[in-house]
Amino acid sequence: MGNVKWIESLNLSKWKDKLDVLMIVFISVVLKKTDTGNGYDFDGVSKTEFQDLIYGKMMNMKYDDEVKNLIIKMVKTINEYDEGES
Repeated sequence: MGNVKWIESLNLSKWKDKLDVLMIVFISVVLKKTDTGNGYDFDGVSKTEFQDLIYGKMMNMKYDDEVKNLIIKMVKTINEYDEGES
């Protein structure tokens, strides 16, 4: 668990909660790095529209070290989750 110490400091007991936090952080970083300065208006946006927006932003953004590190932490957490479930 040494690879994800920062999420352990949140004292989340369920793996699903840990994965949810990682996904929220990841989506926030993606949106922050692709924001044109006008922000995002999600009022009335459906789940499908939101997914399309996130996927579109992820496919077109340049991945810097911050995003790459988040992806690495997500993969490590998912791998640890898989090990714990077997």
